Amino acid sequence: MVDQRSLVITISAVFLALGLGLLLGGTMLGEGAVVSQQRQVIARLEGDSARLSEENHLFGARLVESENALRVYREFGRKALPRLIDGRLAGRTVAIVSLDSDAIIDQAVAAIRQAGADILSVTTLTDGFDLRPADRRSAATDYLELTGASQDQLVGRLVDALATAVIGSSATGSATAGPDLAFLEDAGLIHRAGRYDRRPAVVLVVGGDHGGERNTALVDDRLLAAFTAEGVRVVLAERSDSRVSTIVVGQKRGVPTIDNLDTAPGQAALVYALAGETGDFGQKATAREVVPELGR
Repeated sequence: MVDQRSLVITISAVFLALGLGLLLGGTMLGEGAVVSQQRQVIARLEGDSARLSEENHLFGARLVESENALRVYREFGRKALPRLIDGRLAGRTVAIVSLDSDAIIDQAVAAIRQAGADILSVTTLTDGFDLRPADRRSAATDYLELTGASQDQLVGRLVDALATAVIGSSATGSATAGPDLAFLEDAGLIHRAGRYDRRPAVVLVVGGDHGGERNTALVDDRLLAAFTAEGVRVVLAERSDSRVSTIVVGQKRGVPTIDNLDTAPGQAALVYALAGETGDFGQKATAREVVPELGR
């Protein structure tokens, strides 16, 4: 990449060469020839300026049209979404685990409730199980009784503990919060709300990474593996503005994915996926369809 100093030197050299050219041209061709050349250059510049002005005007008009179309689609989605999802999750129990603490999921939660689901719990990882702080790593080591374990080993065991706390084990058929959730919360690793005394029918995992620093490869995959191993239906979703996408992690695990959780189409796809539809929905390159067949 050309640095600023080099750019200034280059531009100065160009103007110096242009000045010398005009000087030499004036000497060799006479004043009349120089004036004629200057007029030609000015005429070309004026033509270029007029063309750019017209192109800018057309671009501005198209931008206004696009903004109006987007506004219409958003308004349509806002009004159509309740009719498309109303009652579709009636009688279903859902647990939500948000791995990205910066993901705002209020609209998605509202859509799930609008669809009639009973949201048992919402668990949010505060910073993706980051064990780099010495006191936090020491606490995890003592709690798990894994002296000498690597950071990835500790994180993996914490993810397993979280999965069991949220859904329980197939042996008991119910979830038990127990000491694991209490430790994770006291250590500042999670925020939790709701009930953990029932096994949910389906789990929504909110992935993606807004900060770009979360250990998505380990945490997301390990959690999906833990849930699917217990036979619980899992849906992986993320917002369209996630800096790092984790949709491919869900695709490798064969779970339904939605990559635009913050939009009306994404919320419709989410509800249908929680209800049993399979596929990869959204607007990113990893999506196979925008939405599933709606209304059926």
